[in-house]
Amino acid sequence: MADRGALTLEGGLTPVLVPRAPPPVPDAGGLPLLALGAVAGVRYALANELEVGVTGFFWAPAPSTANLLDGQGVVIGTVSTTATGFGALLGARYVAGLAWRFYLGVELGLARFSYSATGFTGPGAANAGPATAGKDGLAGAVRAGLEWQWNDHMSVGAEVRLQALLGGAPAAALFLPITFGYSFYLL
Repeated sequence: MADRGALTLEGGLTPVLVPRAPPPVPDAGGLPLLALGAVAGVRYALANELEVGVTGFFWAPAPSTANLLDGQGVVIGTVSTTATGFGALLGARYVAGLAWRFYLGVELGLARFSYSATGFTGPGAANAGPATAGKDGLAGAVRAGLEWQWNDHMSVGAEVRLQALLGGAPAAALFLPITFGYSFYLL
């Protein structure tokens, strides 16, 4: 159970897995990447089982390399890229438990995923300049986690968070944050 009336500030670090980042250049396959990220948020317990809040996220620019293919699928070069993302989402979560709390939540907000090609090899590479692509849009997230409140004010938690830009070509990320929280009790 959440503590009704509790205002909690939380934050932590997370690995971020982006299974197939959209490439910034044509004819490059999706680029799987792993990045270091951070999450921060504030939430308020409306009831013992219901919390609402806002969460912000960011992942540091992460490098990746992929092959460039011609129309027949033959490798004609490589492209090196970096990708990053950030955004903020509003959401709600259902909470069950006392000291050990399990929660499920959904969020909706705005996000930006950015991709930059930083290097090319292959035909025409000498003439190739940097290429960038960005996707802004409505983002949705589902999250499930376990939190341990070890005293009246402090907690530590671990969660699985799947987040995606909605509409257009898919852009998704898997977050696995470890967070620390501090709760204030309001009347």
